Amino acid sequence: MIVGTLRHPMDAVAAPESGIHTVTIMDDYFKIPAGSVAVPNGWKFAGTVLRVPGCHGSPFLSIEFSVASPDGLNAVEALPGATWQYSTSPQMQNIMAHNGCPGVNIQTAADFLASIVVPNLHPGATIINVSPGGPLIEQTVRSMQSGAQAANQKPSITGAAVRIQYTRGGRILDEELSSVVSCSELHAMAMFASPASTTTTCSTYGISLARAPAGRLDEFLDGPLFGQVMSSAKTDNVWFHRMVNEQNARFQSATTEFNRIAAGNLAQLKAEGAARVERAQAFDEQLASSTQSSMNNAQAAQNARTAAAHRVVNLASDRADFINPATGKVLNLDYNADHSWGSSDGRSVVLNSDATYDPNGSVNAVQSSWVELIPKN
Repeated sequence: MIVGTLRHPMDAVAAPESGIHTVTIMDDYFKIPAGSVAVPNGWKFAGTVLRVPGCHGSPFLSIEFSVASPDGLNAVEALPGATWQYSTSPQMQNIMAHNGCPGVNIQTAADFLASIVVPNLHPGATIINVSPGGPLIEQTVRSMQSGAQAANQKPSITGAAVRIQYTRGGRILDEELSSVVSCSELHAMAMFASPASTTTTCSTYGISLARAPAGRLDEFLDGPLFGQVMSSAKTDNVWFHRMVNEQNARFQSATTEFNRIAAGNLAQLKAEGAARVERAQAFDEQLASSTQSSMNNAQAAQNARTAAAHRVVNLASDRADFINPATGKVLNLDYNADHSWGSSDGRSVVLNSDATYDPNGSVNAVQSSWVELIPKN
């Protein structure tokens, strides 16, 4: 119930003049009948097949019509549907925006009607109620769910009805808009520098509308006229099959274009990923080279300090370093002797100042041979 609403004395559910006639709706593109609808005599009628261009146009063609009372206070309308997408991927969001089709993060019929349809159709209207919709919406949802199950698909299918109130020509009107929205998700795995993402595609076949003077909408919806108009709307079979063939061709074309764009985006992501890997490898190689150079310099400095300290110790203790040619070992010995000899087994030395002395044959002649040690500079 609408509390505090003032009605015009003539605001009542309009009764049609006697009789109903059937009107044919033509498809101006195919130049053939697309369908028909029953219209009360004396009521206004307009009908067409609307092909909405652009990324948000409905992929499902259907007949659109408006049946309104002579004063326009009562009406039954079938409005075109729409389609939209949203992605959690920043790259896909940028692509959508660049193509003039920014993402729309709406995934239920209630949000679609309340956030998109109502503000665009009736700016400033007051939303009175949001509900799951009546029996017709419930039946449509069940039918779509059964069809999706038979096709092994798992879309999210929701129905809703939004009741609004607004002023038109000085009259307060109640209006109910209803629709069914189907959404499917495509999950993309993480690759290269791109995290995992989800792209959601949603669509609706159309929007149903019923209008009546304030406080009389339920009476209009429950009355015979609304049911007669809605149940009489029929699609021509010849037109339907031709439309389906066209839709399939458009879908294949769109799929090919999508795959082309996706392949280009994937190639770009691969190139960017390879460039990042190459830059990272170059950085690692430069860092490793710089680190090794620093380590080498530090080791050389340490070796120089160690050698200098060793020379100081040798000088203070009257000692020097000698190399045994037989073993290659370095020996630290008293440097006051003029000659130094080392055994071939590297275990013994003989020091003397006699230039003619040779320990071979005189010192451990059986066990060892002797070589003269070479001073190490």
